[in-house]
Amino acid sequence: MILTTTPNPCIHKIVTFHGDPDGRVVVRPVRSRWQIGGKGVNAARAAHRLGGAVKALTTHGGWAGRLLLDELAGEGIHVVPVEVEAETRMSTFICSVDTGAFREFLEHGGPVRVAEIERLKDAFLAALDEASLVTLNGSVPAAGLDEFFAWAVERARERSIPSFVDTYGPPAPRAAAAGPWLLKANRTEIEESYGVRIADDRARAAFARERFADGTTWVLVTDGARGSWLYGEGGSHRFLSPDVDERNPVGSGDAMLGAIAAAVDRGDDLVEAVRLGTAAGAANAARVGVCDFEASEVLDLLDAVEVTSSRFEAPSRA
Repeated sequence: MILTTTPNPCIHKIVTFHGDPDGRVVVRPVRSRWQIGGKGVNAARAAHRLGGAVKALTTHGGWAGRLLLDELAGEGIHVVPVEVEAETRMSTFICSVDTGAFREFLEHGGPVRVAEIERLKDAFLAALDEASLVTLNGSVPAAGLDEFFAWAVERARERSIPSFVDTYGPPAPRAAAAGPWLLKANRTEIEESYGVRIADDRARAAFARERFADGTTWVLVTDGARGSWLYGEGGSHRFLSPDVDERNPVGSGDAMLGAIAAAVDRGDDLVEAVRLGTAAGAANAARVGVCDFEASEVLDLLDAVEVTSSRFEAPSRA
């Protein structure tokens, strides 16, 4: 069972309209719908749609938090809920059906209390009893949780459970130093979270080698249309995504991670799992919603994913 972890979920309000606003104060008519988000929730949805057995550990608070639980239950996603006092944050997508223009307006998460952090840890440990793979996803709502992902990686390692880390900001280098099985980050997140510039292949490989020194087994660096690079003792592998008519890029990295988790959890080779993840990211980008593709859409794109492999000298492990 895959356990995804989302300390800072959100509720997406997806608003679509025709034409261009052209400075209008009131735009009509529009259509809107709700969708639950946050990187771990998105990854759980992607894994679920690709046949993975998933539990989504997430916080929830207030009216928006109740909506979160109801909507995920309706999707058939098993939730491990941790109630907090702060209202679950909101995100608003504005998308023109005709022009493809897209913007997201995303709120910050609310404060967390010490007792709430302890409840989150207790829920994680309890869910870990049934987990075969763990993902640690997204931002944290407050500085009090900066160490949470690193702590979770350590708890997973104690039980020999692979952990995937996909976070940014202050929690990122802390979690990386704990030695996850897979560290995923895009180029911008690396530059902002680790203070290094990823200008070329050499810099990207150097970043991966530094993570291996901390005990990380695999490093996956994504860079939009330029592709993604997987580094490990077996070499380096570059993945190029198939072309799609992009409608919404939000969540494509989460779709990728969820697909990789589903594939690895069923025993697939990691390179093939990342190929599936690349197709899932493309399928996500072709939709307005987040990670709500059908499995058939991903499989239709799979053969169009280009993979090239090369030699990579990873440092030997002590």
